[in-house]
Amino acid sequence: MRKIVQSLTVITLMLLCGVSLIASSNMQSGSRHIPWDFVTYESPDFESQRVGRFSSQNVDYTENNGDGWILINTYRGRQWLYYRSEPMPDIVTITISAAGDTTLGGDSRWAGYHAFMREFEQSGRDHSHFLRNVVHIFEADDLTILNLEGTLTYATEHMDKQFVFRGPPHFAQILSSSYVDVVTIANNHTIDFFDQGYRDTTAALAAEGIAFFGNEYITIIEVNGISVGLFGHRIWQDTAHNRGRISDAIAELQERGAQLIIAYYHWGVERNNVPEPYQVAIGRFTIDQGAHLVLGAHPHVIQGIEEHSGHHIVYSLANFSFGGNSNPPDQDSFIFQQTFTFHDGVLQPDVDINIIPIFVSSVRYRNDFQPTIAEGADAERILERIRAYSQMIGQ
Repeated sequence: MRKIVQSLTVITLMLLCGVSLIASSNMQSGSRHIPWDFVTYESPDFESQRVGRFSSQNVDYTENNGDGWILINTYRGRQWLYYRSEPMPDIVTITISAAGDTTLGGDSRWAGYHAFMREFEQSGRDHSHFLRNVVHIFEADDLTILNLEGTLTYATEHMDKQFVFRGPPHFAQILSSSYVDVVTIANNHTIDFFDQGYRDTTAALAAEGIAFFGNEYITIIEVNGISVGLFGHRIWQDTAHNRGRISDAIAELQERGAQLIIAYYHWGVERNNVPEPYQVAIGRFTIDQGAHLVLGAHPHVIQGIEEHSGHHIVYSLANFSFGGNSNPPDQDSFIFQQTFTFHDGVLQPDVDINIIPIFVSSVRYRNDFQPTIAEGADAERILERIRAYSQMIGQ
């Protein structure tokens, strides 16, 4: 199981696998050998809160309600276990890690690009250099998602705008060498170098086995036997057109058999820590339409997290490895993790999230583009910022 680094006080933590059950010394009504890993609940109902997870072992129970549920004694007290003579539901968990704006390279007219390229050269052209401080997190999870904000191309003709981001196509190895599985390409820099840059980017990702989604790409990935559907858009307003695109994407994913649906939007106002009203409306609409998680990027700073109808909206994941700025004034960021549990392919309602506070750089006086886990007082400060901004959503 992945290491829990830091977590919000409202997070429900999973128990470690393999904890031994304590046999009851009285009121024993029977004994069973459970030949598979199993979970326990606070009441005899799959809809109730999951409170334990255990490996195969012998259990003693004090009550059998006749519907397949038995009451057992654990070191945390009495808990309900579902048991029938046939196998229990096939239990599958998927832990996803999501991070924010990732620009591999930058704008060659600005300092960020040259600092990124210099860092790469000084590392001995080591592609794994940039994410080495968080790679253990991505290696341990089941699905890692980033926002790839920029192009991977040698094209030179670009749009007339303040910032145009690119890196060489081989920078896709920065992702593949660090266990990044999938990226969204729905942002305001993906077409900085027109159609050529867009095609070069998707080709570079495909060559490294990095899946991608966003814009016209509505993607399904199989993770631990579960079909995970992903889609994303640039959304600047709450309009009927945008709502239609969202509804259509979710309907398509459902029709194609997606069991878990994740949206990743590029939205909001840069450097604003509070989401715009339209973000809140669109985020909630997305959940209401059938998505199970909404992620967001573009503000380049932290915004809050909201739970809506049992699912989470992460309004801004802030910067990650961001080559667009050689020394961002706000280096605070975080990695959002959520573990989803399925019984016989059906998503369960329990909530298991984990917030890992990070800095976008391993040093404070400049950006070295190496996201690094924050510790101690810094970690608590970042978590407190997330808590405070979360309380401001919708106000």
